[in-house]
Amino acid sequence: MSKAAEFPFQIVRSRVFGLIQRPTILATMCGPRGASEALFLLDSGADISLVSHSFGQQLGLTCQGALRGACRGVGPGLVEYQICPVQLRVQHIQLRVRVGWCLTDEFPFLLGRLDVFDQLDIEFRQSANSILLRPAATGTRG
Repeated sequence: MSKAAEFPFQIVRSRVFGLIQRPTILATMCGPRGASEALFLLDSGADISLVSHSFGQQLGLTCQGALRGACRGVGPGLVEYQICPVQLRVQHIQLRVRVGWCLTDEFPFLLGRLDVFDQLDIEFRQSANSILLRPAATGTRG
């Protein structure tokens, strides 16, 4: 079995609940101008992974003629994005995923189900305050 990548939950302060723990992953995304690390919230409720406009510009993303979409739930109002294929590295695990390159910078970076959850076996270890990732035994990518 492949070696697992483990990430501790990130401790953040909530105005309502005090200290809470969020499932976050440090990942490297690669684009035409190079690679950059970012902290992503692993979100099983998100259909697609999202990155900010400035982060996509830094990587040199270009999406001429790309599919466009919009989503709710990551900030105020609709967040518009373009679909871009990228390479994503999570420690030793390499993934090819489609991300929504947003037209704004006003939300957290997300790793959603599309492509990411197809290529990884993900274990949310709430009692251990961590996430365990392994390359999926069989891909279900569509």
